[in-house]
This record gives sequence, C-alpha cells and structure tokens, in this order.
Amino acid sequence: MALPGSGPISWEMIRAEFGGGYPIYADQYYRGRGLVPDVPANYGVPTSGPIYASQFYNAVKATPSAQLRRWTKGRVKGVLTDLPGLIDRREAEVKLWNSK
Repeated sequence: MALPGSGPISWEMIRAEFGGGYPIYADQYYRGRGLVPDVPANYGVPTSGPIYASQFYNAVKATPSAQLRRWTKGRVKGVLTDLPGLIDRREAEVKLWNSK
C-alpha cells in the first residue's frame, strides 16, 4: 500500500509503510538505502541531505517485481477477471527480474 498523495502525512505513517524501529530516525528513510526502494514512485524521496515527511507523498514499499503481480486482470464479458495467461506471464517476468 502506498502513502497518501495529499493531506496529512507523519513520520509514524512512513514508519508503518516502510518499517524501521523506534525512535524514528529520518536518515534511515533515504531512497535506496534499504528501507525505501529506489523505484520511480519514490523519486520525491531524497537520497541524501535534508529529508521531510512531505517528500513521501505516494511513496511505496513495493519493489518493481512485486508491482508486476498487480497487472493480471482483463475484462471478460464486461467483468474484471484474473486472466490465467497474464498471471503466468507476470510470474515469468518476476522470475526474470529477480534473476538479474
């Protein structure tokens, strides 16, 4: 689940999304340093320097390979349905991604 795209955002919400302990230290939440993956959705999160909670709008914990599994549906007779062919394709893509 992603953090909100607007409205209030707190370090507690960020900790709940990405993990981490107490007390919350902002420097553990730099993009690409373990807790926050370096993916396009997180490009607003800095890799160094000042860091603010407001830079985490729409940030996600999921890795790119995990995001692939979300795209397995299509419309069958107007009903959104999981398609076995897409499920197999996404699993193959995840396997390929993770083999790099």
